Amino acid sequence: MPVFPSEIDFLSLFECEPTLLDNLKDYPFYYNEETYKFSNNEEDFVISISPSYGEVKLQVTKCDSKKLLSLLDLKRVEKFEIKTNKKENSSVLLTVINECTHQTIEIDFKPTFKLIFKEQKSYLKKTRTIKDPRSFY
Repeated sequence: MPVFPSEIDFLSLFECEPTLLDNLKDYPFYYNEETYKFSNNEEDFVISISPSYGEVKLQVTKCDSKKLLSLLDLKRVEKFEIKTNKKENSSVLLTVINECTHQTIEIDFKPTFKLIFKEQKSYLKKTRTIKDPRSFY
Protein backbone atom coordinates (compact mmCIF):
# COMPACT_ATOMS: atom_id res chain seq x y z
CA MET A 1 0.00 0.00 0.00
CA PRO A 2 1.49 3.37 -1.00
CA VAL A 3 2.52 5.75 1.80
CA PHE A 4 1.38 9.37 1.29
CA PRO A 5 1.05 12.37 3.61
CA SER A 6 -2.32 13.40 5.01
CA GLU A 7 -4.68 15.91 3.42
CA ILE A 8 -3.62 18.55 5.96
CA ASP A 9 0.05 17.98 5.11
CA PHE A 10 -0.64 18.55 1.41
CA LEU A 11 -2.63 21.72 2.14
CA SER A 12 0.29 23.06 4.15
CA LEU A 13 2.91 22.06 1.57
CA PHE A 14 1.17 23.42 -1.54
CA GLU A 15 -0.56 26.33 0.26
CA CYS A 16 -3.77 25.92 -1.74
CA GLU A 17 -7.03 24.00 -1.80
CA PRO A 18 -7.15 21.07 -4.21
CA THR A 19 -9.69 20.37 -6.91
CA LEU A 20 -11.16 16.93 -6.20
CA LEU A 21 -12.13 14.41 -8.85
CA ASP A 22 -15.04 13.17 -6.71
CA ASN A 23 -16.68 15.88 -4.62
CA LEU A 24 -18.77 13.45 -2.59
CA LYS A 25 -18.88 14.51 1.05
CA ASP A 26 -18.05 11.11 2.54
CA TYR A 27 -15.45 10.11 -0.06
CA PRO A 28 -12.12 9.60 1.77
CA PHE A 29 -9.14 11.73 0.75
CA TYR A 30 -6.88 8.69 0.27
CA TYR A 31 -9.18 7.21 -2.39
CA ASN A 32 -9.79 10.41 -4.32
CA GLU A 33 -7.70 12.30 -6.90
CA GLU A 34 -6.57 15.77 -5.86
CA THR A 35 -5.16 18.45 -8.17
CA TYR A 36 -3.18 21.33 -6.69
CA LYS A 37 -2.34 24.47 -8.69
CA PHE A 38 0.15 26.97 -7.26
CA SER A 39 3.13 29.15 -8.13
CA ASN A 40 6.46 30.16 -6.62
CA ASN A 41 6.56 33.41 -8.67
CA GLU A 42 8.93 31.87 -11.22
CA GLU A 43 7.20 28.61 -12.09
CA ASP A 44 3.59 27.42 -12.13
CA PHE A 45 2.82 23.93 -10.82
CA VAL A 46 -0.04 21.54 -11.46
CA ILE A 47 0.17 18.41 -9.32
CA SER A 48 -2.37 15.58 -9.46
CA ILE A 49 -2.17 12.96 -6.74
CA SER A 50 -4.04 9.66 -6.35
CA PRO A 51 -2.70 8.19 -3.08
CA SER A 52 -4.51 4.84 -3.23
CA TYR A 53 -3.17 4.14 -6.72
CA GLY A 54 0.30 5.53 -6.01
CA GLU A 55 0.00 7.97 -8.91
CA VAL A 56 1.64 11.40 -9.06
CA LYS A 57 1.62 13.74 -12.05
CA LEU A 58 3.64 16.97 -12.00
CA GLN A 59 3.59 19.67 -14.67
CA VAL A 60 5.86 22.71 -14.35
CA THR A 61 5.73 25.77 -16.63
CA LYS A 62 7.45 29.16 -16.62
CA CYS A 63 5.17 31.86 -15.19
CA ASP A 64 5.89 34.51 -17.80
CA SER A 65 6.07 32.45 -21.01
CA LYS A 66 3.97 29.40 -20.02
CA LYS A 67 6.74 27.28 -21.54
CA LEU A 68 6.75 23.68 -20.31
CA LEU A 69 9.77 22.97 -18.11
CA SER A 70 8.96 19.51 -16.84
CA LEU A 71 6.32 16.80 -17.00
CA LEU A 72 6.52 13.83 -14.69
CA ASP A 73 3.83 11.13 -14.77
CA LEU A 74 4.45 8.33 -12.24
CA LYS A 75 2.18 5.32 -11.84
CA ARG A 76 3.87 3.33 -9.06
CA VAL A 77 4.94 5.70 -6.27
CA GLU A 78 5.53 3.65 -3.14
CA LYS A 79 6.30 6.57 -0.85
CA PHE A 80 5.68 10.32 -0.97
CA GLU A 81 7.68 12.13 1.72
CA ILE A 82 7.67 15.82 2.57
CA LYS A 83 11.31 16.68 3.23
CA THR A 84 11.02 20.43 3.83
CA ASN A 85 7.91 22.54 4.39
CA LYS A 86 8.83 26.10 5.26
CA LYS A 87 7.70 29.49 4.03
CA GLU A 88 10.80 29.97 1.87
CA ASN A 89 11.71 26.33 1.21
CA SER A 90 9.68 23.26 0.24
CA SER A 91 10.73 19.89 -1.14
CA VAL A 92 9.52 16.30 -1.43
CA LEU A 93 11.03 12.89 -2.06
CA LEU A 94 9.19 10.30 -4.15
CA THR A 95 10.21 6.64 -4.12
CA VAL A 96 9.36 4.16 -6.87
CA ILE A 97 10.36 0.51 -6.43
CA ASN A 98 10.22 -1.91 -9.35
CA GLU A 99 11.53 -5.46 -9.71
CA CYS A 100 14.90 -4.34 -11.07
CA THR A 101 15.22 -0.73 -9.94
CA HIS A 102 14.78 1.60 -7.01
CA GLN A 103 14.12 5.18 -8.12
CA THR A 104 14.08 8.35 -6.05
CA ILE A 105 12.88 11.71 -7.30
CA GLU A 106 13.74 14.78 -5.24
CA ILE A 107 11.62 17.82 -6.11
CA ASP A 108 12.10 21.37 -4.82
CA PHE A 109 9.16 23.74 -5.24
CA LYS A 110 10.56 26.77 -3.42
CA PRO A 111 12.53 28.96 -3.79
CA THR A 112 12.83 27.64 -7.38
CA PHE A 113 11.99 24.38 -9.08
CA LYS A 114 14.57 21.61 -9.12
CA LEU A 115 14.19 17.92 -9.92
CA ILE A 116 16.81 15.25 -9.18
CA PHE A 117 16.18 11.73 -10.46
CA LYS A 118 18.27 8.80 -9.17
CA GLU A 119 18.02 5.14 -10.06
CA GLN A 120 19.70 2.15 -8.44
CA LYS A 121 19.56 -1.52 -9.18
CA SER A 122 17.33 -3.44 -6.80
CA TYR A 123 18.77 -6.56 -5.34
CA LEU A 124 15.54 -8.25 -4.40
CA LYS A 125 16.05 -11.92 -3.75
CA LYS A 126 13.83 -14.12 -5.82
CA THR A 127 12.82 -17.19 -3.89
CA ARG A 128 11.08 -20.27 -5.16
CA THR A 129 8.50 -21.90 -2.96
CA ILE A 130 8.27 -25.66 -3.19
CA LYS A 131 4.97 -27.01 -2.00
CA ASP A 132 5.96 -30.65 -2.09
CA PRO A 133 9.69 -31.32 -1.59
CA ARG A 134 9.40 -34.61 -3.51
CA SER A 135 8.47 -32.72 -6.67
CA PHE A 136 11.83 -30.97 -6.60
CA TYR A 137 13.74 -34.16 -7.48
